Amino acid sequence: MANTFIAGYLTELSIDGDDLEPNLASGTLVRNKNIMLKPVAGEQSSYALAGLITGSLSISGHVSTQDIAKLNDAYVSNTALAYVFQIGDTTAPDGGAYGGDLLVESLSFAFDADDEWTFSLDAVLDGTATYTAA
Repeated sequence: MANTFIAGYLTELSIDGDDLEPNLASGTLVRNKNIMLKPVAGEQSSYALAGLITGSLSISGHVSTQDIAKLNDAYVSNTALAYVFQIGDTTAPDGGAYGGDLLVESLSFAFDADDEWTFSLDAVLDGTATYTAA
């Protein structure tokens, strides 16, 4: 059976209920698990223990006049905002979605005279990132 790969342009992202999909050019969701090594007396090998799980979300894309306020509102908010990071489209092929809360850590805007304005946003996940299968 052949693999069904999901095209990169098939994605959906909302932060605080605001759809950012039309603006996106790239994005990365990172989940980290702190692994602790526990030495045991009399043993030559240590044992691995799962620790805290953390994560981050980084996105970049094109700036639209309609969405600058959405990005700025997410940045200035000092409370956790709900997010949904859809892998693929909500129709086939669909890889499921991560969801939870996040706090926006940084927001930057850049321009190039030969191109258009772009943005980058970095956020820290707050609590558990819940995965929902397709």
